[in-house]
Amino acid sequence: MEGHHVSRDAAEQAGPWPGSGEGGSGREGGAEEMDPGRAARRAARVERKAAAKAQKAGRRARLEGRGEATAGQKQCDLCSQSVDVLIRCQTDASGEWRLVCTKRCWKRVSGGVVDGDADHPHYRYGGLWRNRRAQESPAAAAPRPPAR
Repeated sequence: MEGHHVSRDAAEQAGPWPGSGEGGSGREGGAEEMDPGRAARRAARVERKAAAKAQKAGRRARLEGRGEATAGQKQCDLCSQSVDVLIRCQTDASGEWRLVCTKRCWKRVSGGVVDGDADHPHYRYGGLWRNRRAQESPAAAAPRPPAR
């Protein structure tokens, strides 16, 4: 088996890639041009890798609470404002369930009372909807002092 051994000098001259010639690797800007099909595949691969990297960065930001501020929000059925917390309730004689915002509309449809009042006879509370993907505000994302 000793006759099959190639010396180090001969291996360096041959190079690791077929047709690479004198000591070159064949990958480092040699005189040979890359064929157009291979160049297109390489460009497509670089583009896919960049897209995957951007997608991962977006996912990481969302999981850390630094993502898009409106992610997962729903609109109030009455004022169409996108919010993170809505109250499900019936507001009129139709009995249709609506999602209303807690800031403006809920007090108007319920009178500010959970079970309604005499002025709002058709009001019926049906639960709370919260955005599970709500992102932190910049003020809330400030570092907290260590607990003692």
